[in-house]
Amino acid sequence: MFGSALVGLGVLGYFFYTARLAGARDRILESLGESYASISTRLTPVETSMKDLAGSARLLHRMRVTDPNIYRQLVFEKFKNLDLALSVGLGQAPNRLVPNLKWYYPFFYRDQPDIEGDEEVGTEVPGNPGVLFADLFKSDNYPERGYYQEPIAAGKGIWLEPYRFFSITMTSYIVPFFDDKGDLLGVAGGDVSVTTLGRELDRPVIAESRESGATTGRGNQEKASGLGYFAIVSDKGSLLAYPKDPAKAKAREDESLPQVQEIADLGAAFERLKSLEAKNGIFSLGGDIWAYRRLTPTDWWLIASVPESAIVLDALLPVGITVGVAALLLAGATLLFVNQLNQGLQPILDECGKLSQEGGTVLVLSDEQDEIQRLESAFFGLLEQIRRNEQRIRDEVARSVQAQEELKLAA
Repeated sequence: MFGSALVGLGVLGYFFYTARLAGARDRILESLGESYASISTRLTPVETSMKDLAGSARLLHRMRVTDPNIYRQLVFEKFKNLDLALSVGLGQAPNRLVPNLKWYYPFFYRDQPDIEGDEEVGTEVPGNPGVLFADLFKSDNYPERGYYQEPIAAGKGIWLEPYRFFSITMTSYIVPFFDDKGDLLGVAGGDVSVTTLGRELDRPVIAESRESGATTGRGNQEKASGLGYFAIVSDKGSLLAYPKDPAKAKAREDESLPQVQEIADLGAAFERLKSLEAKNGIFSLGGDIWAYRRLTPTDWWLIASVPESAIVLDALLPVGITVGVAALLLAGATLLFVNQLNQGLQPILDECGKLSQEGGTVLVLSDEQDEIQRLESAFFGLLEQIRRNEQRIRDEVARSVQAQEELKLAA
């Protein structure tokens, strides 16, 4: 009985363990979803605003507006109402928006204190400290740049593969726009600091408690302790954010970005998720649990990693304690029951012994037997004694009958 109960406890413990393990995986996916929402809500408005800017410029062109200052003001109004963007610009195709200028790209950007570099492009906008204006034709010769050529070649808005901008990593959403005949008018674009986005992931995947997890939002709040880390990787394998060691995701002096394959475990996980051909999922690899999700509206990947051993230990510990306590309680209850049973059986054994002695039989019970076995021996011993007594009675009756018959014959 005790063994069967232990088997039952083991089965119950296994189901409890698997439920705890599934719960931990759900927490990883939940945390991944929260980070996804945080990053996505900073990127999507930039894309939407650039499409709006392109639409407004198209409308001005349709109204035959050719004043460069009006287009400049249009860009500035969109820029100052879009805190999420590091910069916003509008670049015309040759002579399309402002016919008397072949190239024109009004561009506003916010000066960033964490950008290390000696160059400062543009002039400060009066009354707007930290905001600078530049014409990207004069300062960057934009017709020769990929941020102008690539979206035009694609014929649609695209997020550029992140690139080095001074000491930070940056990306841009650039959308081309056309007149009613389908001829190119220009491009509208906004820049986002990927380095800044990466700082929002500087927290554990699973915080030690919900209370500590609540303090991991935006801003300069104290980092919570817990398990795991996040990373952002472009679809081409560029490492964009790696809060576990931010220096490994920093853009290099030669303008290149670190590659995910330079970090062995993360690189292996990236290869695995790409082979799965799914936009989101979770799997185990190399002793870690990996969860991933395509980071729309870009083609990047948001990845979360948690040590599997920590998850297993977290699931096993309460199960082990619970099953252990239950086993001890069961053992105690079983021992108490056996003691009470033994106490109840002892008088029966004593009576069996007396009956055996009265019948002229000595009941021999071994000390190595438990009370149930001794009761069994006593019971079958009594049955044997009863059978012998029954046979003795039959023999006596037969002799009596025979004696009576002999007396009758003699008479």
